[in-house]
Amino acid sequence: MTNNTTSSNTICINTITERDADKKMLRILKGNKHIFPAEKIGKPMIYKLIIKFKMISMEVSYRIGSLDGKSRSGILKFDEAIYDCLKIKKGAEVILRKESEGEYRIVAIHLPS
Repeated sequence: MTNNTTSSNTICINTITERDADKKMLRILKGNKHIFPAEKIGKPMIYKLIIKFKMISMEVSYRIGSLDGKSRSGILKFDEAIYDCLKIKKGAEVILRKESEGEYRIVAIHLPS
């Protein structure tokens, strides 16, 4: 399974593992980082972002960068209650679109059968 880019401002996250679901997070792999704040190698950063889904607007943290000088996946970390409401689990596919600077929308969540 790969982390596919669907357009310049819309991404598909389909590499959700059981560990990701347990930690209430989405990993943003190399091909999808372009819609998020830029990584600064050697300087880890945490950004507060707004993600909307249907009528819900939630604040999440986005962590990117490392101290060891290597490029890393970004991490979107959700509040436990919100993540559980979204029902994201291993094998799910999340379509995410950047709406403006610091604001994103979950367009769709496809759960595994």
